[in-house]
Amino acid sequence: MNELTFDVIIVGYGPVGATVANFLGMYGWKTAVFERDNSIYHLPRAINLNHEVMRIFQQLGLLKSIESVVTPIDGVRFLDAKKATLLNVKFEPTSSTQGFAPNYSFYQPELETKLRLGVARFDCVSVFLGHEVESISQDADSVKVSVRDLNSNSSFSVSSKYLLGCDGARSCVRLSANLELHDNGFHRRQLVVDAFLKEKLLLPTIVQQYCNPKRPSVFVHSTQNHRRWEFALLNGETHLEMENPEKVKELLSKHGIDSSKLKIARAKVYVFHSMWAKQWRKGRIFLVGDAAHQMPPILGQGMCSGIRDAQNLSWKLNLVLHGKASSQILDSYQTERLAHVKQITKTATRMYSIFKTTNFLVAWLRNASLKVWPQLPNVWSNMPPLREGIFSYSTHSISRKKSVVGEMFMQPMVRNEKGELILLDEILGLNWAILGLDINVRDLITTKLASFLVNLPTRFIKIVSRKKQLNLSLANSETIEVEDKTNQLTHWFYQQQKSIVIIRPDRHIFGVYERDEINQAVVELSCLIYPQ
Repeated sequence: MNELTFDVIIVGYGPVGATVANFLGMYGWKTAVFERDNSIYHLPRAINLNHEVMRIFQQLGLLKSIESVVTPIDGVRFLDAKKATLLNVKFEPTSSTQGFAPNYSFYQPELETKLRLGVARFDCVSVFLGHEVESISQDADSVKVSVRDLNSNSSFSVSSKYLLGCDGARSCVRLSANLELHDNGFHRRQLVVDAFLKEKLLLPTIVQQYCNPKRPSVFVHSTQNHRRWEFALLNGETHLEMENPEKVKELLSKHGIDSSKLKIARAKVYVFHSMWAKQWRKGRIFLVGDAAHQMPPILGQGMCSGIRDAQNLSWKLNLVLHGKASSQILDSYQTERLAHVKQITKTATRMYSIFKTTNFLVAWLRNASLKVWPQLPNVWSNMPPLREGIFSYSTHSISRKKSVVGEMFMQPMVRNEKGELILLDEILGLNWAILGLDINVRDLITTKLASFLVNLPTRFIKIVSRKKQLNLSLANSETIEVEDKTNQLTHWFYQQQKSIVIIRPDRHIFGVYERDEINQAVVELSCLIYPQ
């Protein structure tokens, strides 16, 4: 076989690899995906995603498909050794500014099926199942990969402009590129029991964190009849004894569960880590998802973080491959995502150490503290902003910590010129967007700068406050008009004391401005995208 050439090669076809493949397919790039297994792994691993990830699936045009296999989570309840409530964290759907419930559970094989069906929409994406990457090399212009077809036991070579390692915690891409992991020294063993209900059981719909120092455990109400229990391993306990069916039966019975009413799909001990790659890029090779970072599962943000990686890198690769941005912007991938992942990982590690402690003194102090301060921010839904990278700070006098720059922009319902109520992201599309409150921003921008924005490309959107009327004459112009039906956007602009916002393709706020600042903001954007 002659050497096949692609724009991008993806190694690994789990949820993260499939998300990248969907993005590159939508952008139209010739992409190859290599996956060692011939089919989707039949058991669940990740089980939680939040509203930010739902927005990413929405951007991929997969919202209806994904909504059919996810279930909103009501909240998290922390219980002491006597199963008395220590803390309740409720996930209120109406409190979300992202357009979705704060958190969802899912059955991973179903989610992966939907993502792969999404990839099948694109003729430009070729998926090679049952194919193992044997070697990777690169030069200044390309990446070359030797691949073995495990079904025929034959090898062939492929090349691409870039290669993305989405191949999990034991990443062969990371090993091949000799990229080191930073280990935070956190390693905890936990027995994960996945089961299906054979008959009805009265179980909570809220996540239960049992903070018993004798054996911390957790229960998760998943989709349909799937349920999960997790039990910490104590010193001296082995994988073999914990995975024994009789031991699993004993552990479940202590939670009042009759295991005869369950079909146990898996009972396996996993070791959870807290670590991240020191370097996420080596030339034309990138690490994405678990290949780049691993974190304790208490916040359910492992897969979510990987899918954010996928979105962040995809839009930047698209600009670089089109020649609309310097390859230097690809360095911002690690700058933005590593800082974000570190913050979430450190929070998850602290949470795990406090709420899953087996130290009786720490547990007593925790319980006593929660009686005095029974509040905990919703760290499961509200993720930290991005504070470094491709963002505008030159026109903002306030500190970065207080600025909305780097935060996810909200997604309320808006009314379009057809009178339809739709979520804002349906207007924003795949690329950059500039929104003005009762302002046609396109009219404020010089011809030269407007040409840069159109080429990027960028959508101009005029937000019409409720008291004003949509100008239907703009329907076919360069500006899209939508009505702020809920008044949330109007209120947000008034809070910022600004009337214009630039939104990146990943829905993060690039910057907020007044009329006389917008041309300088576009100059700043052009310098960041294509530095001279």
